[in-house]
Amino acid sequence: MDKENKRAFISNKTGHIFIFDISSRMPRIIFHMRTQTKGNIRGLYFDNYKNYLATANYDDGVLGLIDTQKPGKEKYSNIIANFEGKKKVRCCVWSTYRTELYTGTEDGVITFWDATETNPLCRLKFLSLK
Repeated sequence: MDKENKRAFISNKTGHIFIFDISSRMPRIIFHMRTQTKGNIRGLYFDNYKNYLATANYDDGVLGLIDTQKPGKEKYSNIIANFEGKKKVRCCVWSTYRTELYTGTEDGVITFWDATETNPLCRLKFLSLK
């Protein structure tokens, strides 16, 4: 969600991203695009400083970084990075200042990614506290 510019970002099970204008009572689609993956995008994180949208695919683990452009220029959105992650990603978070992507998978692994080099920096495995 981009509250400041009244935009919402929604993904679906076939690898599409939809950008909605939510400035009025009835949302309207501004732009949609297909990502490099065909599976279920479970993780979305929007960085309103750089207008980047980080995506994480649950089915194949593909991670993406999309430049959504400034408000009003969404039709020029483009994929600026794609890299192979671990399958069953449930969430992702982007760090503007560190140019890193953080992902969490269903099995409890958290990975810190260098988005410039598309390499994992480190992986942490959390055990269940059951």
